[in-house]
Amino acid sequence: MSVHLEHLYYVLGWPEDPETEEGQRRYRYYLHAFSRLLDHEWLRALLGLRKVEAVELCAGTGLGSAALAAALREKGLECCVLLVDLRESALQRGVCWLQQQGIAARALVADVRRLHTLGRRFDIALMVGYSAVHFDPWEMVRLLASVSAVLKPSGVLVVEEVDRRGAVIVRDRYRRVLLDQLPRDLVVTVHRFYEPRRGVVTRTALRLLDPSIRIEHDVFLWGIAELAALTWCFFHDIDLVKLDQPHHFLLLAKAPRGSLGPEDFASMPVALHQ
Repeated sequence: MSVHLEHLYYVLGWPEDPETEEGQRRYRYYLHAFSRLLDHEWLRALLGLRKVEAVELCAGTGLGSAALAAALREKGLECCVLLVDLRESALQRGVCWLQQQGIAARALVADVRRLHTLGRRFDIALMVGYSAVHFDPWEMVRLLASVSAVLKPSGVLVVEEVDRRGAVIVRDRYRRVLLDQLPRDLVVTVHRFYEPRRGVVTRTALRLLDPSIRIEHDVFLWGIAELAALTWCFFHDIDLVKLDQPHHFLLLAKAPRGSLGPEDFASMPVALHQ
C-alpha cells in the first residue's frame, strides 16, 4: 500500500516538498488559514495551554502541522506534533524540515484508522490536503472512530476538504476526463469504473508528456455535507469554515462523544463481503 501511494503522489505531482516554491506556497496558505482559525471559539481554548499536543493524519511532509505550530508560536505557545502516514519517505522529509524550524516533531508509519492503538491523547488532530478522497464511507467510519478515541474530551478535529459534489459533479458536470496542470507537465485523469457497495470510482491518472507514468486508484467523491454529518456521529458539534478557494472548507469537530469507539467497528459488515 505504501509503495502504491508513493507512486500515486509522484504521478500526480502533489506539491508537498517544503523545499520547493510550490510546497512553500501551500505552507503559507495553511499558515494564513490557521492564523485566522485560532480566533475560532473552539480553538481559542488551545491558547490557555502551556503546550499543545497535535497529531496530523495522512500527514505527508507535515505542512499543515508546521503551519499550525508556527501560528501557535506567534501566540507564545509550543506545539509538539506527531505525523502519521503510510509514506515513510514523505514523513522523513517532513520531520527533518519541521525540526529545522524548531518544531518538536516525530513521525509514525501507520494506518490512521488504527490511531487508537497508540494509547495517547491529543489536543488537536489535523487532516489537511484533501485526504478524505482515499477513504470510502465504511473506512471513514473507522477513521473517525479511531481519531475520536485519541482526542482529549475538549479536543478538536480539523479536516481540510473540497466539496467534491459541488466542485466536480455540479461545476464540471462530471466530465469523465479531467486535466490538472503541474509546473512542468499535465496530468490527465479518467474516472473509469464505479463500485456501488463502496461508492468509489476507479481513477486512472497519467502524465501527458510521458503516458508511461500512470497509476490507478479508487477515490470517493465526498460532498462536504455527508462528511460533516458522518463526523457529527462521533463529535458533539460541527462547524464549517469557508476557505478562500471555491468549494474549499475546513470542517471542525468538537469534543468526542465517546459513545462509539473503534471496537464497535472491528469487523466489516456482511454487505462488503458479498
